[in-house]
This record gives sequence, C-alpha cells and structure tokens, in this order.
Amino acid sequence: MAGIFLPGSKASGTGDITTVDAGVGLSGGGDSGDVTLTLDLSELSTVTPINGDFFATLDSDGATEQKTSTTALATLFAGDGLTASAAALSVNVDDSTIETDSDAIRIKDDGVTAAKLFNLARGSVLIGNASAATAELTIGNNTYVLTSDGTDIAWAAASSGASLSGSTDNTVATVTGANALAGEANLTFDSNVLTVGASADIEPQIILQNDENSLQIGVANATDDMITGSADGDVVINSVGDHKVLIAQNDTLAITLDADGDVTFANNIDGGTWLGTTIAVNKGGTGATSLTNLITLATHTTGDYVQNITAGTGLTSTGATSGENIAHSLSVDASQTQITGVGTITTGVWQGDAVASAYLDADTAHLTTTQTFTGAKTFDENIALTKSITYDSTPANPSYSGVTATFTAGETLEAGEVVYLKAADTKMWKAVANTGGTGLVTAEIMCVAMAAEDITADNPGLFLLQGFLRDDDNFPTYAIGETLYVPEAEQGGQNVPEGEAPDTDGDMVQVIGWAADANTVYFSPNFTMVEVA
Repeated sequence: MAGIFLPGSKASGTGDITTVDAGVGLSGGGDSGDVTLTLDLSELSTVTPINGDFFATLDSDGATEQKTSTTALATLFAGDGLTASAAALSVNVDDSTIETDSDAIRIKDDGVTAAKLFNLARGSVLIGNASAATAELTIGNNTYVLTSDGTDIAWAAASSGASLSGSTDNTVATVTGANALAGEANLTFDSNVLTVGASADIEPQIILQNDENSLQIGVANATDDMITGSADGDVVINSVGDHKVLIAQNDTLAITLDADGDVTFANNIDGGTWLGTTIAVNKGGTGATSLTNLITLATHTTGDYVQNITAGTGLTSTGATSGENIAHSLSVDASQTQITGVGTITTGVWQGDAVASAYLDADTAHLTTTQTFTGAKTFDENIALTKSITYDSTPANPSYSGVTATFTAGETLEAGEVVYLKAADTKMWKAVANTGGTGLVTAEIMCVAMAAEDITADNPGLFLLQGFLRDDDNFPTYAIGETLYVPEAEQGGQNVPEGEAPDTDGDMVQVIGWAADANTVYFSPNFTMVEVA
C-alpha cells in the first residue's frame, strides 16, 4: 500500500532520511540502518462498526488494496429472504403467515391455513395422542361415531336409539319403557289445538298433578267427578244426578247450585258485577233498584242527626234552613243590627277599628290598676300626669329606662357613649373633657345625652336624655354610688362616663350622673361647668 513498506520490501531510490517513526497502527521504525515498519492491530482502538464506516480489503486477485464500507458489506451478505438497509440485515416476512417480534421470527397467530398443513386422507381427523403429539386418526367404519373414554378419542359403534311405535300424524308420543316411545291414539296436537279423544271403553280425562295436589277434569255422569281439585280438597266441582254443582275450598263448602237454580255462597263475594234481580234486605241487599229516597231519617235510622239549620241572633245563613244537598254557611251579621248586647270580653286581642272614647268607661276604671304596655306608644296630645314617672332602676342587659329622643349620629357610636350636639351639623358627637381632644366640651358646649343603642355614622338613633342604662360589655366596673364625669379619653375603646374627675389644667369638669351598680349608670347631666386651673 502507498506509503507503507511491508516486511522484506524496499523503496527504490535514495534520499537523506534520518529517522522513521512508527505511527498509529504500526510498530518498528528507527533512525539508522535498514528500518522496518510492521502493521500492529493492537495500536488501533476497539470500536463497533456502524453504517458508513470503512475498512481495508484486498481484491480477489490479491493485487489491489482497497477500502470497503459496512453498507457495501451488508449488501453483499443480503441473499434471498434478507434485505440490507443502513449496514443492517433484516429478514423478509409476508406478515400474514410469518412475523417478526423484536429479534425473533415466529408464526403469526391464525397465520396457518389449511393449505399449509400436510394432506390428510379423506375422513381422517387430527388428534392429540398419548404422547401429547399431533397424530392422524383415520376414518372409522361405517355408522361408527367418535367417542371419548375421558382420556382418548376413538371410533366406536353407535348405540341404538329409542324405538317408536303406534305413531300416526299429529299423535303425541309418550315414553313406554327404556328406549321406547309410543304414539297416543287418543291424544293429538294439530297446529295450536290439543285434542283428547275417546274410545269405546275409555272416557276422556285430564289430570293436572303436582306432587299430591291434582286437578281432574272428566266426563260428567251420575257417579264420576267432572272436576276434582287438590288432594286435600282445595277445589271440587261435582255434577251428580240432580245436576247439583258443589265447589269446596279447604274441605269447606263454598258454593252450592241446586236443581232449582238457587246458588248458595258460604263466604263473601269480593268482586264482580251483579247481573240478577234485586236482593232482599234480609239477604244483604236493599230491596230496591235505586238508592233515591231509599232511607228516611228517623224512620230508617237511629241516633243523633241535624235536620234543620237556622241562623240565630246576630248570625246570617247563606243556605235554606232545611232541604237536601244544601250548602250551609253561618257568619256574623255584617250590619250587626241583630246584636243588641254582649257580655264581658275577658280574653283575646282587639283587631278592629279604634274604639270611640264614648264607648270607654267614663271613670277609666280599666286604667286604675297597674298596667303593662309593650311597644312604642304615640300620643297626639299632651299627657297630663298627676303622679310621678317611675324608671326601672335595674334594667336588663343591655337596655335602658328613661327619657329618650331621636338624633342623628355624626360618627359611629356604641350604647353608653356620652355625646354633645355639634352646632355645625346638628349631629351628636363624642364628648371629652381634655383640652386637646376632639369633641372638647366648653362652657358653651356641654355633654347633653348618652347613646341608648349602637348607631352608625349619619344615621338616626335613640339617645337617653335622663334615666338608667345598663351595658355589661361597654361599661367598666363602677363603684356603686360613685359620681360619674365626662371622660378625658375613651376607656376600653368606648367614650363612656369616667369615675374620676378630670384634673389636667384646661379640662372642663361636668358631672353627668352616678353609678347605680357595677354596670348600670343613672344619666342626668349637670350643666354647671368647672374648668381645671
């Protein structure tokens, strides 16, 4: 090969070569005398060939060195049934009989047809033999059938079937013995009709039986049963000499029809429509064909009943006083013309128009005793009192008792907070005594009221002008009887009365009440103001 001298070869010509080094894949070399280079495969890296790689080859005549690719080599190796692609070989399959599965070749499911099997002799079958191998079982003798002994399959003579005798068209066959059937001459089934015939010495009879319960239907004569029910007598119908029909249930006679045509029922008739003549009263009927005017009250009935309805004094009736199918409705006379007097009304709630003063007691006796009124009361005229007004000094929590008025809150207030009336907007604002606080009271601006309920800003609410107010949540714990003042600042987040007098120079001291108990205040503001100096 060009540039490489094989062992024993020499290059022609001369030159000034000082050193020959063995490169990759070669060994030998030197820097003096005759130098030899030898192919050394150990110098080469071990790799896995891939598509597109090359390697050296020597042609078939041994005269030409050349290189060949892995792709060309794969194409060279691809014979019948193989295909080369990208230096890889693959097996050609039709994917109908044979298929590939990963790196395996296998027969495709349902891929083997009868044409791919070896030829069997006519009538032979394939079986699995005792060696668990596929074997051919040749055809058996004439009339032989395939049988199994539970282990193997073999041909065997067919057993004889049941014999049939006495059959004609449409006769019903019954079993007469082992492997024997016989046609019943007196029992035929044609299309959808089952016919029970009769011979000279046989009476037709049908027996339906389940264990001991049976129903027999036969020809009626002087002695034979026409219908017989279960063995314990659930249903029995007999037709005897006088054409009497008896039906019994549970051994008890239920219906009797005698020769005169009279029917007797031992039990109730639960359904059906009566189509006969009228039934007498003593037989359970009405004795009539219609219920119209059938019963006259007091004549055919006993006991209490209402005969006439007449509206009495003060009442009006919308129906006639008597008569059938009359709708009666009694109501109080709308004009009240028939009411001349009533007794004392002791209970109930008056829901009518206002009662004129002329109808009230002149001496107002009904107001002389202690009365309790609930809800707000509005009087259009002045109220003149000859007695004192009593406040509730122990109101429930939270509530109040005293004189109140409605004002608009300038800011959000809680029950028990003390306020003054701001001239700029005529709204109630929190009142404080210190000189630097908002809502400072002065000699001209005083605390005048206490919020009797929680009120949101710019909304009307109820304010206590004088009286008792209890609030366990907003009031601190007061000493009973202590004097209360306009606060210097809010206590616990509420602008409520303070038990200590303001003592900072410039503060305005105003007494606004006293503590009735730990959480109840008597609010009665004193309008005398004292400035702390």
